[in-house]
Amino acid sequence: MLLFLFCLFACSSFGYPFKPGYIITLFLLLMVTASLSSRLYQALVILLCLISSSYVPVGWTYGPPDFNGVLAVFYSNRKEGGDFIHAIPWVYYACSLLGVVLALAIFNFKIKIFKYRGLAITAVVLSMISTPVKLYLTTGEFNLASNGMPIFRVFTDILINYRLVAEQNALLKLSLTTPDRWHPEVSASPYQLHILVIGESARRDFLHAYGFPVANTPFMSSTPGEIFSHYISAASSTQTSLKNSLALRQQGRIELNNNIITLARKAGFYTYWLSNQGSLGVHDTPVASIGKHADQSLFLHNGESDDAHYLPDSQLLSAIRGGIDDPRPGKLVVIHLIGSHPDACTRTDGRYGVFRKSKEISCYIESIKQTDQLLAQVAALANASGQTWSMMYFSDHGLSFDDANTPYARLSHHDNFKENYNIPLFITASDSQQRQVNPQPRSAMNFLALFAEWMGIEDKLINRDCPMRADTPCGNQDTIIQFNGQTEAYSRLADEKIAL
Repeated sequence: MLLFLFCLFACSSFGYPFKPGYIITLFLLLMVTASLSSRLYQALVILLCLISSSYVPVGWTYGPPDFNGVLAVFYSNRKEGGDFIHAIPWVYYACSLLGVVLALAIFNFKIKIFKYRGLAITAVVLSMISTPVKLYLTTGEFNLASNGMPIFRVFTDILINYRLVAEQNALLKLSLTTPDRWHPEVSASPYQLHILVIGESARRDFLHAYGFPVANTPFMSSTPGEIFSHYISAASSTQTSLKNSLALRQQGRIELNNNIITLARKAGFYTYWLSNQGSLGVHDTPVASIGKHADQSLFLHNGESDDAHYLPDSQLLSAIRGGIDDPRPGKLVVIHLIGSHPDACTRTDGRYGVFRKSKEISCYIESIKQTDQLLAQVAALANASGQTWSMMYFSDHGLSFDDANTPYARLSHHDNFKENYNIPLFITASDSQQRQVNPQPRSAMNFLALFAEWMGIEDKLINRDCPMRADTPCGNQDTIIQFNGQTEAYSRLADEKIAL
């Protein structure tokens, strides 16, 4: 029984869908091994224990390794890695000890008589080769590692996705060394100053401006402007979402050199990129690479040792004031916030005004209030400058619940619910006089068209068939990118039916 429980733990620790057949196969494999060689059996137990106990907190929180997970490791810095670990409930780390205890309990297991050993060996072999044989019959490729067993699959998934991410990174680096292809035409903009605020992990149904019962967005809830009620992100993680929003995507390929900054500069705008997100991970992130095209860029976190310390978004205000007060005519100031990035209590220093569900959810609500306060401060700075201005705010992606009905309830990155993509989009300006709601579906996959329309820019590379700010139905507004890197129809996703 203890051996079977260990196999159950090992197979479930990687976050793959539960399949009893894999547990039985591993159980029979260990039984057969124990009957043949106690040393080999003990070596397998140690190996299984180390791998499964190490991964179980990650597997139960974030799921199995996929393209997005490997991408996050590729581009995350030390601070983001700390946030990743801190967002895992402590009880999942305690579960790692369960694997160790079970391994110790079965370590000296011995079996001398195994009546049906031949039958067990046959069952294990058939289980291990059935999927590879099916693959061979359909594709002509035989790969024993494709048998689906979690203990094998975790390594093949990491390797395959690492190769995909490395290939993509090489293509992105190549595109950064290539001159942009913009040939913009600029119509007369009524604004001297454009401010683009990119939020982080703000799910729109947690904003009072979108109907949430806690009054955490006094600025967005009362300020004249345009609020989009059905805007969706390109993806449900920062790097994938923003590179597909801020850079040109043609024939499924991202051209980082053709981005909002190079477009604005080519159109004659002086550009600022002010970020409270890291510029360096293992590699320069795609979003940071876009930011570094700006005439002036500032990253509060630059990959050095001080990344271990959290800095509130308000630390950007001095640089924002400098960008706004710059006397040059025609400016674009882009502000990239840390916003509500998990874990939210780090963003609020553990403080919150209203308790709902759990401490982490309460901090999340408060973090959105902090972002709203920053928007109000930026608008005040723009007004004080005496310039005509317009400000656009949107979030990079949404989140969905983990452990929703427990004291450990929290919001995390996932890709299987509409709420992972439901984000706010709000535009206001110095001459805004009334509040308007745009109910039309709009996708961040077409953000370049919205950006160009907002800035008064036209370019033949940007499809302007759809007036993005008009209350007009448009096609091609239903596409999102999931964690595996593949596109999917947003309308096919389920709603997360959890009361807020």
